[in-house]
Amino acid sequence: RRNERVYQKAGKNAVNALTYTRPKKGEYILVSDTDADNAYKRVCKDDLNIDFERLYLADISADETVAERIADRVFEGKSRVMISVSRTLEEVGTFDKKYGLSPVMYLHKLGLLEHADALVGGVWLDKDDMDIMAQCGCPLIITPSYDMGTGNGIPEVATCLRRGLTLGVGTEDCFFNPSCDMNFEAKLIALTASAIMRESGAVAQRDIKKMLEFCLKS
Repeated sequence: RRNERVYQKAGKNAVNALTYTRPKKGEYILVSDTDADNAYKRVCKDDLNIDFERLYLADISADETVAERIADRVFEGKSRVMISVSRTLEEVGTFDKKYGLSPVMYLHKLGLLEHADALVGGVWLDKDDMDIMAQCGCPLIITPSYDMGTGNGIPEVATCLRRGLTLGVGTEDCFFNPSCDMNFEAKLIALTASAIMRESGAVAQRDIKKMLEFCLKS
């Protein structure tokens, strides 16, 4: 299934939490929305003989206690985390209805923005989300081919940059970019940013280069 594929972040891999595979150094364990309840419980149990050094939380809406449990692990220094956020309008609407907050503001309330390695996706960020991420120094990893291919859309990259966000580029599961070609992702960013802003070269090549370099050195 697509969401059980390996997550690729410019060479950093993730391992599905349901496989009980011990991650190699620098890998992120994927806490998937597949069989989410069991995955979350297994990840957060302290008696598992697995080193959860890094977690990639693919869904923070399935169980309201999940983000809190993982936040505790992060604050205790047991884990580092990347979090998929604001990828669909449905997700944003769910959080607004449930908490009266956007997904980003919910993570900020938990204290995770200051501690997360990065947020991923961010298709439906609003300007307040962008501002608080910039203030907290929380980077955003954009995954153009994945979010465009799944019909989610793509973030307003030019606006993110203008509001001071640090951006990186990823491929998610490589389903729509089988060769994991980062130059392909970069071209998508350049073209879609110009289309959204109705401005040729809305995102400068030097900024796109910085996005690629950010993930390579992360």
